[in-house]
Amino acid sequence: MSNNNYSNILCFGEVLWDMLPTGAKPGGAPLNVAIHLIRQGLTPKLVSKIGNDKLGLDLVRFLSETGLERNLIQIDESLPTSQVIIHLDEKKNATYEICEPVAWDNIYPNNENLEAAKKADLVIFGSLASRNNTTRETLFQLLDQTQATCLLDVNLRPPYDKSEVINEMLEKANFIKLNNDELVIIAG
Repeated sequence: MSNNNYSNILCFGEVLWDMLPTGAKPGGAPLNVAIHLIRQGLTPKLVSKIGNDKLGLDLVRFLSETGLERNLIQIDESLPTSQVIIHLDEKKNATYEICEPVAWDNIYPNNENLEAAKKADLVIFGSLASRNNTTRETLFQLLDQTQATCLLDVNLRPPYDKSEVINEMLEKANFIKLNNDELVIIAG
């Protein structure tokens, strides 16, 4: 897989702790994608934001262990590192309690992430990170700066699934990843 045209991959969005009944696990779609790309021998960059707290430090330690570059991870001095509390019913179906506001709701454009977007061959972004205007506007600025192929990872999590936001993101994407349920919702 390392012999492709996507040597500069930029993943944008939420990094967080999934609070599972079995314990906390690092997560967030952009982080998960970046880790899978590293396992394929690629070197993606991740744009996100964590809090200046113990959970943030734990994520930094995890990122170091995975080999993921941390230079585009911003640190928020007032908002906490994100947690998603996952509830499982008797059939193991998950529901998600996505805490807010959190650090990744407050990702700002800066010289480093704008330059990374300009150099990117592939930008992978998700719909969940766009629940907040600040992060959504930053994402759109980065997408406006890039000539890269853009892949949208649809992740519909009510109430963060407003059709006008999703539609705007769909227009910015060259490729879209979604599951059958999301396809039915988006296609109407």
